[in-house]
Amino acid sequence: LTANLTSRFAFRPDARLAFADFDATAKGETPFGMLRSDRLHVNSIHLVGRFDGNARRVTVSSADLDAREARLHLAGQGDLIYGADGALAQIKTGFNASRINVNVPGLFERATAFDALAFAGMYDMAARKLDVVNASLTGPSFKLETVGAVTFADNAAPGLALTGTLGQMPTRMVMNYWPLPIAPGARSWVAGNIFAGTIGPANFVLNMAPGVLDRPVLPADALKLTFAL
Repeated sequence: LTANLTSRFAFRPDARLAFADFDATAKGETPFGMLRSDRLHVNSIHLVGRFDGNARRVTVSSADLDAREARLHLAGQGDLIYGADGALAQIKTGFNASRINVNVPGLFERATAFDALAFAGMYDMAARKLDVVNASLTGPSFKLETVGAVTFADNAAPGLALTGTLGQMPTRMVMNYWPLPIAPGARSWVAGNIFAGTIGPANFVLNMAPGVLDRPVLPADALKLTFAL
């Protein structure tokens, strides 16, 4: 991955950074490690934002990703929380994304578009854990809301402990949004037996340790899904 950065910045009287405006671009490949895609093939990234040293806040006013595996536009901010030792301990973050297109091999049946993603959460540096305070993802005839936690690990897919709801949707749309590795047996049954009408709403519970998502088939207890037909 090659990158270019332009910046305008200033220091406080105590020599600490007061602010930094940044405008960065990048392209190339970077490790990705999700399902059958081990690299993210980036056509372009454009990131514009500001670091406020007094507020200890990073604001991304605009971020655009164009990659083989995903495209999106994003804006948001993160508040940096430091421990007594002066080291970064947590990041409180919130962002909104739009114009989302996902084409990760092995994730969905085909390239899948979403309208919007809204997220609020807290990342703990030591635990490598992202607490999901609330998150929602919407698309054509699709709405998902969830809370819980995501735990990261070296050289493995993240662990998921999430609960949430799926809104009602036409049956013909279900296969567009149902990830291939999640409950493949139930997915095949729905595809082969329900051809009309609506499905949902549904409640789900995801409980997967780090690395479980790397498996070709998930264990039976990884997902609990309850549909109202």
